[in-house]
Amino acid sequence: MTDKLGLGEIAGTHGELNVWGEIIDPGGQVGSGMVEIADQLILGGAQAASGVLNISGGSVLAAQVIAGQGIGALGTIGVTGGTFGSPTVTLGGTVGATGELSVSGGSFAATTLAVGPSGHGSIAVSGGTFAAQDVTVGNPNESNAVGSLTLSGGTTDISGELVLSGAGEAQSITNNATLNVSGNALVNLSGSTIVGLRDQAVSGNGIGAINMYEGSLIASNVIAGQGIGAFGTIGISGGSFQADSLTLGSGGNAAGSVTQTGGDVFFKNLPCLTRRVH
Repeated sequence: MTDKLGLGEIAGTHGELNVWGEIIDPGGQVGSGMVEIADQLILGGAQAASGVLNISGGSVLAAQVIAGQGIGALGTIGVTGGTFGSPTVTLGGTVGATGELSVSGGSFAATTLAVGPSGHGSIAVSGGTFAAQDVTVGNPNESNAVGSLTLSGGTTDISGELVLSGAGEAQSITNNATLNVSGNALVNLSGSTIVGLRDQAVSGNGIGAINMYEGSLIASNVIAGQGIGAFGTIGISGGSFQADSLTLGSGGNAAGSVTQTGGDVFFKNLPCLTRRVH
């Protein structure tokens, strides 16, 4: 166990940790078993620095993870096997920083996950298991916030709230909070899903989008557009999209839309919108 670990914490430097095999050595090769960080794990924590964590076996537990903190910084987490867990994960924690997470095998679990709260954040799941309680994509209070979830395989479970919140006013035209579902991805959203959230205290765009191409998405409560001027879009061109309830526009002149050109759609509270298009 270590209290804190920083990979790329000095400007312009690069640090890498590979969790994969049989031994632990000073070169960063860490054997199977448990790697536990009691405080922070920082990947790319300074200007133009980069930090990489690759997990293909064993397990990594950290109390807090920040990937991308500093102008031009890049923090990357790749999970191809083994397990990764943390109560708090931030991808793209400061303006100008980028944080990336990819899961193609093994399992990833977090309690609170912020994707692009100030900088750029992205998650790509193509296999394995991705689980989180509360996930926020973008930030209506930050003009440079950009976040995306791209799910093309594996299983994704979000048990609490998923918020695709958009960004502040400097990004008033571009949609900066997206969920893309394709391939054979299985997506379970057990709590509330808010597509497009605008904080009434700021003049951001509050634009969010779900794009359904293939795969399966099962949701509980979906709100497209929440807060004054917020706008949420759901586009379905394939796959299966199911929700217990759907609300289009909640609060002020908030608005939401559902566009279906293919696939299957089922809303329990709005059977008139349920249909199959092939």
